[in-house]
Amino acid sequence: MRKYSTLNESIEALTSKLPSSPGFFRLDGEPYWLELLDGKKVLYYIYVLGKPPYRSMPSERFPSYSRTLRDGASALLGIANTTDADKLVVPEAMGFHVGGILSAMTEKPFIPVAKETGKAKRYVDDVSKREVEGRISIKKATGYAVTEMFVYGLEPGDKVVLIDTIISTGGTAVGIIKGLKEYGIEVLDFASYVTKVDYKGHERIREETGIEAKSLLDLRIKNVYEKEGRAYADTIVEKSKWWQKGEATYMKLKDAWTSFSATVAIS
Repeated sequence: MRKYSTLNESIEALTSKLPSSPGFFRLDGEPYWLELLDGKKVLYYIYVLGKPPYRSMPSERFPSYSRTLRDGASALLGIANTTDADKLVVPEAMGFHVGGILSAMTEKPFIPVAKETGKAKRYVDDVSKREVEGRISIKKATGYAVTEMFVYGLEPGDKVVLIDTIISTGGTAVGIIKGLKEYGIEVLDFASYVTKVDYKGHERIREETGIEAKSLLDLRIKNVYEKEGRAYADTIVEKSKWWQKGEATYMKLKDAWTSFSATVAIS
């Protein structure tokens, strides 16, 4: 994501290299999707999985059905079984923002699953160099790489709900669910904003863990085609079979959010 941010920050210097119409293209050998928004050119880096160059749905951009993070989090409450959970488990990094909001709304502890960064360990005391106890190691295999993740703050017997923003290949969810089960932790549910249906991650999660992955929206590839040497992809965003339940919960909380905003404005 940093690469995409850096490109947008220096977009003026790259203007001469960019096409004049939206679509897929390569910049310095890397795949990008170009959009024209309010007269500005915005680049999205595409993670290629050995398939045709699909347009990527950046997981930090929730579609216009829910206009804010709190609206999306409210809708997730309608499809995820947070009531029976002791804690909320959220993988790094795009899930962190929704995990924090849901933790505040439900009063359930927010437990992050972090990635190992090279040889550095996240939870090591700077002075004593001692690592915090209670580490659970998790291996995940996605379409991108095999990665080690780790989590603290969970104990055998805990009941948790896994929350993320997007389901692609399903590798992250499968790795976390299997890893937690090995430590005697029960995963009650898994919910996200968006499922990339064509990647079949939701099917993999169900087949390998027995848990049905729920999401509010389904992202599908409508058509992939080439034009003048460039590859393009048309996508469709549809309401999932879980959407109605999520929307109903959001509507119940809408007035509470409005009242909260008014109170904050007055203070």
